[in-house]
Amino acid sequence: MKDQIPTAYIQLPAVPANIQAALAGDENQRLNLIWIGLVAVEILMVVSVVVHAVVRAIYPNKKMQRLDSW
Repeated sequence: MKDQIPTAYIQLPAVPANIQAALAGDENQRLNLIWIGLVAVEILMVVSVVVHAVVRAIYPNKKMQRLDSW
């Protein structure tokens, strides 16, 4: 059995300076950072739905392969 490294000694990845500043700032900056992240996720979801609709319109008769059909 391998020796496990205690979690206290694990080096965490560095947080970018702009995120550190936002987290160290006031609550409004933190809320703005969260808000921007949520809006970005929503935009990506809308883009994925639009791309999916365009692909379905271009190839209407082709069945899309699903990952679980491998």
